[in-house]
Amino acid sequence: MRLSSSTFNSDPTRALPGWLALAVVLLTLGAAEASVRAGYTPPGELAGKIGEARATLSPTTPDVLVFGTCIGAQTLDHGLFERTLGSTGSVHRLTAPGAFPMDWYLTLRQLLDPALVDMVIVVFTPGDLYQPTATWQSQTYDMMDSYSMQEVAYWACMDAACKAELYLRKSSLLYRNRAYLGNHVWTALGARRDASALAATTQAYAPRNAAREDAPWHFVKRMVALAKERETPILFVELPRNPTMSGDVAAATLQSAQVHARLAKLNVEVLRPRAPEGGYLDDVHFSPSGQRAITEAILSELRERGVVPK
Repeated sequence: MRLSSSTFNSDPTRALPGWLALAVVLLTLGAAEASVRAGYTPPGELAGKIGEARATLSPTTPDVLVFGTCIGAQTLDHGLFERTLGSTGSVHRLTAPGAFPMDWYLTLRQLLDPALVDMVIVVFTPGDLYQPTATWQSQTYDMMDSYSMQEVAYWACMDAACKAELYLRKSSLLYRNRAYLGNHVWTALGARRDASALAATTQAYAPRNAAREDAPWHFVKRMVALAKERETPILFVELPRNPTMSGDVAAATLQSAQVHARLAKLNVEVLRPRAPEGGYLDDVHFSPSGQRAITEAILSELRERGVVPK
């Protein structure tokens, strides 16, 4: 893999010597790989939640893992969750901005001990499961071992340049500190800026989506398979759509139907709670009454399953 301006950039004056770029990448990738093996927790909001969950999972009380994006984090009434479980159990909120199926799967793999986890909940909007560009926003590169990285690169990339760029991003030292290194160093090492990477990925996905599954759905399947393999119940909760939403309602309805058809093939349960009148702040955010209604619906399901006392 030769990382130089000829690979990624049109301006050769911005490139580091190929041998130097390669040396830097190999050193940082080696450090990242070693940190994964040592149980290193990556930086960022999601990382903090992973570390907290790992430290507080208990074999003597029910533990529930909740996955989602920033919308999922803002939707649930976490105070109600905590009060309901009380001293009998804990809910671990693994929701974060920019966290999508790839992040959920890699996080779940870190935490899913059948002796400790009683339930996995995925709070989503249909669009969360169709995010081909989310690979570039991942908070979980540092959690990937070599096998995971190969898998992600296969599903996210169409060419060698893209794969090389993903490996650059996997390097925690480079990616985490690129703002301090400056875009000059980051692009000289062979990577594009985020906007260019997003555009290139979106363009690459257009012809491929018709031929095979998109990357996010691949990781949804991996997540479900992992939960079933470890005999841990998994519940998908689709957030209700504001009936007065703006935008293309027909497209949103079709996308929801497609998601449910796919989830049905995986033989997983999907909960579709409703928000009361006045339960919305806008198209995607819920008022306190909406948050309570959705949380109560989830807690009711957990009571039926015996995870939460009736």
